[in-house]
Amino acid sequence: VAYGELGKVYNSLRNFHKAKTLQQKALEISVKTGDKYGQTIDYRNLADAHISLEEFREAKKCYQKALAISKKEGCRKGEAFVYSDLGCFYRDQNDLQRAEEYCKKACKIYKEIGDKLDEESENSELGELYCNLGKYDDARKCYERALAIQKEIGNRRGEGKAYCNLGTLYQYLSDYGKAKECHQQALAISKETNDLRGQGVDYGNLGTVFQHLGDFDKAYEHHKKALEMAIRTDHKAGLPAAYNNL
Repeated sequence: VAYGELGKVYNSLRNFHKAKTLQQKALEISVKTGDKYGQTIDYRNLADAHISLEEFREAKKCYQKALAISKKEGCRKGEAFVYSDLGCFYRDQNDLQRAEEYCKKACKIYKEIGDKLDEESENSELGELYCNLGKYDDARKCYERALAIQKEIGNRRGEGKAYCNLGTLYQYLSDYGKAKECHQQALAISKETNDLRGQGVDYGNLGTVFQHLGDFDKAYEHHKKALEMAIRTDHKAGLPAAYNNL
């Protein structure tokens, strides 16, 4: 465990070769002690290190080994974790069809085992994939399922994020009335939960929607508030967008 956690630290510090060496040591120990659960974790961590080094073939092999162990041991949650990893892996390789395949497998298992948090997360990921694939009705279903789960478990910030995703989807579909409703819901929740950075995003989204609706005074007002929030929260990614929108 110590080698694996230290490997993650080195990966975050962009010392990828050191990270890989440490993850390999962690795996060696798990294999030697017969720790099957540890092996699945170590293979997944080692895959991350390979990806950082752009050793994609080796990363895929690690994921496949982790998946094989999870299936053999009957660990359904571990199996779902690897499917989710593979979905992200293929998404980053721009193989969206294969990414969709693995995300759907992960989502199915999470639902079957009653893992609400991971089911919500996977639905959100799958919704974004469907948007990129132009499958907007499927995306809507995933985002609505994610929203329903967030409401069920009482996660208000998560609920706001789900409304934000739905609003963005309706923008893709040029349904600006529904987009406005969703973004307004998201903004109300961001205010309620004192999520200042979320407020900045929501104000920006609403500003764009009001532009499309031809209400330029409200568009300016909302983009100005988005900029104020980006400055206040030192939101590096939000600042350029806020300035550009104004």
